[in-house]
Amino acid sequence: MAVVSAILPAVLVASAVLALAFLFWLYELVRRHCRYIIVSDCGADPQVAFDDFGNAARRIREDFGIEIDIDLSPLRPNPSLL
Repeated sequence: MAVVSAILPAVLVASAVLALAFLFWLYELVRRHCRYIIVSDCGADPQVAFDDFGNAARRIREDFGIEIDIDLSPLRPNPSLL
């Protein structure tokens, strides 16, 4: 199940439960040239490798020629706190 709601014309927020839905909504929002996109990836990722996001970024780069540049390091857990 995925929920997409328009908050402002240029801002869409997508919340996806399944990895496929995550890829679909992120891909669709990029295709529609949304200026700001906020996504939540809820896929299982025990190694915190962001595979679903990486796959989506790769497909977007291949299909649209758009490079997504994002620093995901702040999202990784701090090993000393675990």
